[in-house]
Amino acid sequence: MQILEELPLSIKNSAVCIGKFDGFHLGHMRLIRSVLNHTEENTVIFSLRNEQNESLFTLKEQRRMARQLGFSYFVSFKDLSQIYAMDAEEFIQTILVDQCDLSYICAGKDFRFGNGRKGDVKLLQQKSSRFGYQCVVVEDRIHQGERISSTRVKNALKDGDLNEVTTMLGRPFFVYDTVKPGEQLGRTIGFPTANFSLPSNKCMPPHGVYGVKAEIGKKFYYGMANLGLRPTVSKGDRVTLEVHFLDYSGNLYNKDIQVDFLYPIREEKKFDSLEALQHQLEMDAKTVKKTVKKP
Repeated sequence: MQILEELPLSIKNSAVCIGKFDGFHLGHMRLIRSVLNHTEENTVIFSLRNEQNESLFTLKEQRRMARQLGFSYFVSFKDLSQIYAMDAEEFIQTILVDQCDLSYICAGKDFRFGNGRKGDVKLLQQKSSRFGYQCVVVEDRIHQGERISSTRVKNALKDGDLNEVTTMLGRPFFVYDTVKPGEQLGRTIGFPTANFSLPSNKCMPPHGVYGVKAEIGKKFYYGMANLGLRPTVSKGDRVTLEVHFLDYSGNLYNKDIQVDFLYPIREEKKFDSLEALQHQLEMDAKTVKKTVKKP
């Protein structure tokens, strides 16, 4: 998959899905599958989200999902001002038709683009005959009587309702990043951890301990993750994610790992001593072993 971040683009014979794609939720997947069915064209995911806004998934995580799905191109821009300043018809002709050689485009019914957000799917459809592309508008995906949206998934995530989040995403919520060196305190009490730093704008569940799963070296490992401030060993206000994998003993530093959040175990808590923390971690590990079903 090629990553494109600057204009002009140079793509031939493209099938494009376009939107913000913050969550890659089941509503987004309708657009995505529609485009991926066009195997004779170069499949393109065109992301128009502002990277500074709160998001379910980072750009790195978005690209990982797009690559796994099999897209030919992932288009996003660090600075969207040029795109947003364009007249809607200019965006269609200059970007989609001239630079992407558009053959097929799929968007949600509420999609807006162009200066003043004046462009919509009706305009895309109106121009399709003139420029020789096919435009398909995908209906919303409904769950429990309401439209699935990134905002709805974020709200469920902030409430800690991982079952609802998993249902609307069609898969577990996850963090995908490079394992960073930590203080290695966990190793001293028998619970070494893989440590992840989290961007401030990534939406996360409430602070606490969670049952998690990760694929390491083509094998799945289960474990427990502490999301929060580490109050027993730290007085800082930096939110971190620390994951202890059961039955894993290798070195994970500088490896990119995807950690799937499966279910909550307990709230984050400050303990009076490392011994008390160790005892609780042993209880958490027993919970994981009892609860998680191995494939």
